[in-house]
Amino acid sequence: MEISSKVTHHLGFITLERPQSLNALNLAMITALHEILKEWRHDSNVHAIIVQGQGERAFCAGGDLRAVYNAHQRKDVQFHDELFRKEYTLNLEIARFSKPYMSFIHGFAMGGGLGLSVHGSHRIVAENVQLAMPETKIGYFPDVGASHFLNNAPGSLGMYLALTGNSIGASNSLYAGLATHFVPQERHSQVIEALFEIDASQPGNIDKILEKYSEKLPEAPLQAQQAKIDALFHHPTLEKIFQALENDRSSFSQESLRILKMRSPTSLKITFELLKRNKGKSLEDAIETEFQLSQVFIKNHDFFEGIRALLIDKDQKPAWSPAKIEEINFSIVDKYFNHKIKSLEK
Repeated sequence: MEISSKVTHHLGFITLERPQSLNALNLAMITALHEILKEWRHDSNVHAIIVQGQGERAFCAGGDLRAVYNAHQRKDVQFHDELFRKEYTLNLEIARFSKPYMSFIHGFAMGGGLGLSVHGSHRIVAENVQLAMPETKIGYFPDVGASHFLNNAPGSLGMYLALTGNSIGASNSLYAGLATHFVPQERHSQVIEALFEIDASQPGNIDKILEKYSEKLPEAPLQAQQAKIDALFHHPTLEKIFQALENDRSSFSQESLRILKMRSPTSLKITFELLKRNKGKSLEDAIETEFQLSQVFIKNHDFFEGIRALLIDKDQKPAWSPAKIEEINFSIVDKYFNHKIKSLEK
């Protein structure tokens, strides 16, 4: 099994044990996580949960994209329905979980890795973290509730992170609200040992331990760029964002523009519209919209072309179709959002 669980000192430990794949979540792991949470929700012996990733490189680098690609090759639509349905339902289960849910994050935490952590009560990041929702890079869109949690970031920071897919370190993760505490990785085991000594059924006790071991970081680089991000990424259309970036000659703007020109135009248009539509919406509503979108993306070209270029052939040269954002009119975007299938939790 690629996931393990145990209960020690009233703490439920979940460990992702797929380090050779950066602990990428597959369907079996997602299914197992459902069962563990269901069992521990009602187990009075479990006062709080700790989630970790095995290996030195990653907490969880996202979903198993190779499995998604292989299912597409064999035309297994049922697999895609089950995978996304179960993963997004898991995100909601974590958000609704009544006990403290702590993720100790090191290395890569991307896509599904954020879905596994951000919805929990405590997200403890190490100095080497790289957090991202990089889906526009593979012709997809930021999912697992990202249209909710990125919209909660300061100003237009969420739109910037969603469109570019850029990864951020520890101080930026705290600033964006994706992390709650910074503790150097070498002290994570000390935090856990300290948690053994308290009554973890009282969230205040956990907070005291985390505050004791947390360290301050310098100002987040993105905080210093906030005014510029707001000026560049707060526009009524994606085209106007591109125009603003082209007109601003700063290195930040030009680098952002260079990155966006590499991303899937379809992904950019849908992501922009998704964050706009879900601003102020509940997590449940946001994830429902994301699930509906997931089932449209699996029927179209760019998602699988993006996986092919990144992971299968590894040529890093996706041939997006359409190739330009100007070729994607509102009627195309509207079809993505008006495609209705059986809802997520029914």
